[in-house]
Amino acid sequence: MNILVTGAAGKTGKEIIRQLNIIGYSPSIVIHSSSSLSEVNQLTISSIHIGDIGSPEFIDDVLSGVDIIYLIMPNMYSSEDTVGRNIISTASKCNIKKIVYHSVLHPQTEAMPHHWKKCRVEEALVSSSIRYTILQPTAYMQNLLGYKNQINSGLFAMPYHETSMISLVDLMDVSEVAAKVLSDQDGWSDYATYELVGSNPLSQIEVAQALSRILCKPITASHIPHEIWEQQAAVQKLPDYTRATLKSMFSFYSQFGLKGSPDTLTKLLGRAPTSLDDFLNREYIK
Repeated sequence: MNILVTGAAGKTGKEIIRQLNIIGYSPSIVIHSSSSLSEVNQLTISSIHIGDIGSPEFIDDVLSGVDIIYLIMPNMYSSEDTVGRNIISTASKCNIKKIVYHSVLHPQTEAMPHHWKKCRVEEALVSSSIRYTILQPTAYMQNLLGYKNQINSGLFAMPYHETSMISLVDLMDVSEVAAKVLSDQDGWSDYATYELVGSNPLSQIEVAQALSRILCKPITASHIPHEIWEQQAAVQKLPDYTRATLKSMFSFYSQFGLKGSPDTLTKLLGRAPTSLDDFLNREYIK
């Protein structure tokens, strides 16, 4: 079975490939440029395609001989809906057996543009003739690792309110489910949509408390005012679409959070999902 993983050089793609390697699969992959080759050189891969998934010609080429696609789009991708529809259309013509789409928790949230674009791709899948599974993970616990320096200084500051209630998930749990779905020979996951949530909703104060417990030092939750975040985004030279989309997401998080239930993930894993404390023990205490 020839599995193709797009977005393979990102943290999600690499973890999916690691899990596939563990169960005996060597997928084909798509990466955007040769500069990303170093990101995947420790993984077992059958073939590498380098190019732009937004190019119809490139996609025509890449899908030849593929059985299943694990479709990961670039983060905050302004063309996700258009490109997603093209990939689904091309996959149907190429007799691809199945697409597993890496979506997001609550894609129907129009107030967050990147969620809404994923909803449009889901709609295209449901409206196609191809078999599919849709995975909808919530925010990764791994995102906390990007704030290690700040956390080590005793501060946990996010660009949304510290009372925002957000469910988290360990990417390793997500990839374990993804590998099960990709290797599914009996069709149990066909036409299914799974919310992948590892924790009950947690306020950022509760996340800071967990960090305090694991690190044995006080960590204070705070929020970064939007105008300060805007200045930081300007320094980082974030593209306009990315900046606007992130602002919309932070505003939504401050008002509504991102809440989900671990029930589905528990059933898919056959065990309790990784808790935040277990994740922090694994990643911070090494």
